[in-house]
Amino acid sequence: MIPHINLSSFSGGGKTTISKILLGTYRTVMIPKFTTRSQRPTGEIPEYVFISREEFEFRKAQGHFLAVEEIAENGKVHHIAIPVVQYWPPIPQGTELILSAFGEKARLAQRYAPEMKLIFISIRDKCLLADRLRKRCALDGSNFEKKWALNERYFSTNLEAQYDYVVYNDGTPEECVAQILAIAQVADRELSA
Repeated sequence: MIPHINLSSFSGGGKTTISKILLGTYRTVMIPKFTTRSQRPTGEIPEYVFISREEFEFRKAQGHFLAVEEIAENGKVHHIAIPVVQYWPPIPQGTELILSAFGEKARLAQRYAPEMKLIFISIRDKCLLADRLRKRCALDGSNFEKKWALNERYFSTNLEAQYDYVVYNDGTPEECVAQILAIAQVADRELSA
């Protein structure tokens, strides 16, 4: 069976960086979410399929989505949805890893894909997390204060307890990837960023 891992993290926790390493090192299929938001100017991982609001509503009415969220950000409202399993991309022969980033709705998706391992990427040092988030916000133009306020809310809820595994990204991203590979039981190899 091909390992399927779902990565979640605090904003600025390193999910995108770690996903890029996994995508660049292993034959990986990313299970994307669908969204009506605009694509960010920075290089994103293939975490989303960007669609119009009309297409989103059509797909929603057709039952293509397992979970739908409405997000208000920077004065705009957009939607994000996790597709129903039968609308996940096909898994080609030779795939070594299946990757998703379903956020807080991952447990719901796991009901339909029980082999999926839910991994939360945490950082023990909140100052390091804040520094990383500031750098990311400066790159993509997002609002640090709003994203940090969301992190603060998550800190108070023990969010990590909702996941099967917690790994720490206090050092290098490669060290964090090694923890993830051990959980996924994927053979370690020289990592590429």
